[in-house]
Amino acid sequence: MGNFFQQIYNITDTAIVGRAVGLQVLAAVGSVGSTLFLVMGFAQAATGGLAIPLAQRFGANDESGVRRSFAVSALISLVIALVITGAGVFYAPQIIALLQTPNDMFAYAVDYLRTVFTGAIFTVAYNLLANVIRALSDSRMPLYFLILAALINLTLDLVFMLSFGWGVVGAGAATVLSQGIASACCLFYIYRRIPALHVTRENWRVHRADVAAHLRIGLPMGF
Repeated sequence: MGNFFQQIYNITDTAIVGRAVGLQVLAAVGSVGSTLFLVMGFAQAATGGLAIPLAQRFGANDESGVRRSFAVSALISLVIALVITGAGVFYAPQIIALLQTPNDMFAYAVDYLRTVFTGAIFTVAYNLLANVIRALSDSRMPLYFLILAALINLTLDLVFMLSFGWGVVGAGAATVLSQGIASACCLFYIYRRIPALHVTRENWRVHRADVAAHLRIGLPMGF
C-alpha cells in the first residue's frame, strides 16, 4: 500500500497537469516518471536497509544501540539526499537529453525534474523515518501519513496550477511540500510516541565501524 501511494504523487501530477496546463507539459512530466522512480526508489530501498541494524538492536533490547543506529542512518541519509539533489539539479538537462525528450517539451521536463530533486531531502527523510518506525513494529502510522500526504499533494496541485498558474513547477512543488509534511508527521509521532528514538548529543558521535555496518546493508539494497 505504501508503494502504491508513493506512485500516486507522479500519477496525480501527470493527470492534473494534462487537464490544467496542456499536452506538452503533460508529456514532459510523464517522460521523467521513470527517472524519478529510479532515483527515489534507490532512496526508498537504501533507507529500508539502513533500518535493519536498528531493528536488530531493538530486538536485542539495546536502547543505546537503537539511538546510535538512528543517528548513523540519519547522517547517511542526509548525504544521500545531498548527492541526489546536487546531481539531479545540476545534470537535469543531460538526463532529459538522454531520455531523448523532444525539444518542445524539453524545458518543461527540466523544470519539473529540478523542482522535485530540489526537495529530495524530504523524500529521503520520509522514507528513512517511515522505515525506522516500521522497524519498531508499527507499519500503520507511516502509511496513514503517506495517504495524508497524497491527499495534500492533490490539493496543492490544484491550487498551484489552477489558482496560482505555476504550471509544471507547481506540480513539482506540490510533491515536495507534501513529502515534507509526511516527514514532519513522522518526526512528531516519533517525538510523542517512540522514546527509544529520542537521540541525545552523545548518540551523534558515530564511529566508522557503525557507518560501515549500515552501508553494507543499505547501499546494496538501494542499488
